[in-house]
Amino acid sequence: MFAPDNKFEDALLFSRFDRDQLLNSSSRSIYLEECEWRSAEHYVCSKIAGNSRLAEQIAAADSAEQAALLIKPWYRLKAKGWRKSRRLFMTRALYTQVQMYDDVREYLLSTGDQLLAESSQYDHYWGVGRDWRGENMFGQVWMDVRKKLMQDAKEQAPVPLDKDETGV
Repeated sequence: MFAPDNKFEDALLFSRFDRDQLLNSSSRSIYLEECEWRSAEHYVCSKIAGNSRLAEQIAAADSAEQAALLIKPWYRLKAKGWRKSRRLFMTRALYTQVQMYDDVREYLLSTGDQLLAESSQYDHYWGVGRDWRGENMFGQVWMDVRKKLMQDAKEQAPVPLDKDETGV
């Protein structure tokens, strides 16, 4: 009746708040939109805040986990259209992170075409959720960034010369 969904069987599972290379909550600051952010999570949470006071509190939070907690309960204080723009903000933040930190970029590229999945049991948007049917948007964003990096690498690869051009 129901076929098992094995797509996550060989996936690289990680969490946004674990200590891993593929996270937005590391203590790696990013420079984006003429500001330095303590983490990608600080940037995203500040951007979806609906007022400047809350955005400033989030930006000053001691940790990414604290920044996420500050924005979480304030649905009425979130910016209009935040649901539509949160993926864009996360993509900007993570792409900036891989541009600034070689080790993160190399780790992401080393995953090849492996499925990346954020293993949160409670977040059905960013993660896979308890039932593994969540949107896995955080994993999707990382895979989009990886695809862009691979595409850029192909475009920048030197074009081999023809025999006639080398004189051989």
